[in-house]
Order: sequence, then C-alpha cells, then structure tokens
Amino acid sequence: MTNPRIERLFEHTKLLCFGRYVLTAPVESRLAFGRDFPTLPNQAKDIEKVMEADREKILCGAQDSRDQLLRQRPSAEHMADSVLHG
Repeated sequence: MTNPRIERLFEHTKLLCFGRYVLTAPVESRLAFGRDFPTLPNQAKDIEKVMEADREKILCGAQDSRDQLLRQRPSAEHMADSVLHG
C-alpha cells in the first residue's frame, strides 16, 4: 500500500548524513541531533580554526554564565545578617 501524501513528500529528496548513517529525506527536512550543526561549505581545510573559534565562544559563554550566577548568589555576610536579624 502506498500513501499519496508520503509519495509527494519524497518526490524531491536529499541525503542527510550523521555519523556513519545516511538517510534519504524530503528536501524540506533538516537533521536535528541534539543541537543544530552548522554546515561548513569549502572549509574542510580550516576546520581546526573553526573548531577553536567555536570553543572560545563556548568558554566565554560559560564564564559569563558563571559570573552572572556569582553576582546573583548572596554573600556570606548577607546570609549571616539575615539569620541574625531575621
């Protein structure tokens, strides 16, 4: 049995590759695997630079988040004051 709706979806397809697997999927589809992976057309020889730049962005974001959490956390003096004075 064939479904005309499914057949229409697969009239125009593309290959999606992840890991060692390849899927044939409708052209409109996109692969979502944990996070959206960027495509790097014609940048294979620059992959080390691209990865290092991404690493720096991640580390800067982690440091910013850590700093923000530390600013929000009450100080020991503030906690002692609220315990002593209600």
